[in-house]
Amino acid sequence: MMWLYNWSSRHVLLTVDEASYDFTAGYDDIPLKGMGERHPIYWYQEYEGGRSFYTVLGHKSESYKDKKN
Repeated sequence: MMWLYNWSSRHVLLTVDEASYDFTAGYDDIPLKGMGERHPIYWYQEYEGGRSFYTVLGHKSESYKDKKN
């Protein structure tokens, strides 16, 4: 697997296997390639004497739209 980013300075805590779900669902207008069986979804890195955490857990912005309007 080829990483799209340099992960050497990041500590990956959680990954997901994209074969376990349809990662293209809901993205009809955006061509997605995916990241394979080790798609990082939660990690941290050392940053200015502390740690910076990042997660992609959540929803697309469309999930928060009010369908009544």
